[in-house]
Amino acid sequence: MLALIEKAAGFVGARFGFAGRLLTRRLESRLGLDLYQAQLSVKPRAYFSACIGFASICAAFSVLTAPLLAEWPVLSFAVFSAALSLFLLYPSARKRKRALGVESSLADSLRIMSSMVALGLPFEECLRMAASGSACGSEFHAIIRRIEAGASVPEALAEASKSVDSSMFGHAMSQLSNAYRKSGRMSTTLSKAAEGAQSVVHHRLKEFGGKLVFYSLMFIGASAIVPSMLLSFSVVSSSFLEPVFSPTQLVLLSAVVFPLIDVALLAFIRSKSP
Repeated sequence: MLALIEKAAGFVGARFGFAGRLLTRRLESRLGLDLYQAQLSVKPRAYFSACIGFASICAAFSVLTAPLLAEWPVLSFAVFSAALSLFLLYPSARKRKRALGVESSLADSLRIMSSMVALGLPFEECLRMAASGSACGSEFHAIIRRIEAGASVPEALAEASKSVDSSMFGHAMSQLSNAYRKSGRMSTTLSKAAEGAQSVVHHRLKEFGGKLVFYSLMFIGASAIVPSMLLSFSVVSSSFLEPVFSPTQLVLLSAVVFPLIDVALLAFIRSKSP
């Protein structure tokens, strides 16, 4: 899936390469960091050009509504803006999802390393034992590859902390680097780092559980109460005044607009889940 996204972005970006000139250096730097932390092997300007291309294609398809809706130019512009925003936000969402996966398994990996260090195994061997197939384990595999390529252990750990958008992971890599320099207290340091990571994860779960009630009420209101009230108002008011919405607009609201709002809310709630 990741390779398909990279190929599609490269293909479309090459045909809309002129759009890359609109990207400022500050936005290019930020987008490049998002792509790096999301593990997308696409250059920032190429990805931005691809986003413009995909959004233009979506807007072109929306022109098919011209015979049905008088305000189709406004709809096309709205579709273009929404599609462009979604495509540009995808690397940020992907890097956050990756960071959450790493954080969820970080405590277990650090505990494994602490146990292996206590048994007297070499540091590199402890890293291999901790890389047990979890999301955090893949980061330890990357650290091992950097060390095998000739980087020192502190350099490999520092590069790993930059590749994940997580302050928790960065702090753990810093503690791991300090523990490597002070090998006599490595097991104790790793154990404390694991306890700290686990406590942070538990706190986030508890915080999200408290917010989930509000999110549920918000979704119920947006998916059921607001659409029913709006449609009831439009039907009742048309009996005494001029219709607020045309029949075509009511169909589009019911079949397109409200479902898209519901999907957006579900995506928002999922993005907030730890």
